[in-house]
Amino acid sequence: MKDNIYVQATIIVLLLAYGLYTFVKVLKVFLKHIQLKKEYIQKHKGRYTYQQDFYIWAVVYSIVTVLGFVTAVTEAMEQDYMMAAGFFFMGCFCATFVMDSIMKRQAFFDEDGFFFELKHYRYRSVVRLEPRKGLIKSYDLFLISQDSIRISKAMGDMLEEKRKEYRKNKKEK
Repeated sequence: MKDNIYVQATIIVLLLAYGLYTFVKVLKVFLKHIQLKKEYIQKHKGRYTYQQDFYIWAVVYSIVTVLGFVTAVTEAMEQDYMMAAGFFFMGCFCATFVMDSIMKRQAFFDEDGFFFELKHYRYRSVVRLEPRKGLIKSYDLFLISQDSIRISKAMGDMLEEKRKEYRKNKKEK
């Protein structure tokens, strides 16, 4: 395969194109998340609490991203373009994991609901919260709209606490 330059060029172009496509696609969603989060924070002006546990994931993925891009440059300087394209692809994917972990591992809770990823969900739209089995503890959150969301254990615990407060306040009114 090393002898066939056309196959190598095709693979390199496909890796670079798909890596960039995925990065741009996730970047658009991430920028939308940032915009909606700012609007949420301005609207609620400090009347919210938040749960975020993305730091360790973001740091790990950031380190792998940097290592991927640095190794890609090193391999390109040594004229091993297949390896460079592979490491560039890995760097792009890990960069998307950084953005994804920030979006999916934080939630903002207010008196009426919570903001998660790109949407505000009301507490009364939550049908049930089921713990998931596995190495990393998490919950599946089922909504009236038939949607389900996977959230971290810490977020699930806080959601249960906030839902209890919400129900208590509703009964008092």
